[in-house]
Amino acid sequence: MSDFRIDTKCVQSGWKPENGEARVLPIYQSTTFKYDSSEEMAAL
Repeated sequence: MSDFRIDTKCVQSGWKPENGEARVLPIYQSTTFKYDSSEEMAAL
């Protein structure tokens, strides 16, 4: 990491992905949910 600028280090430093993991961490965490119908979502 010593060859990278400070902006790159701030985003990627400390992350060592294993096989099958994302190379870059997302900046914003997000998720999706599966529902069988809009009625099921409305009942929440």
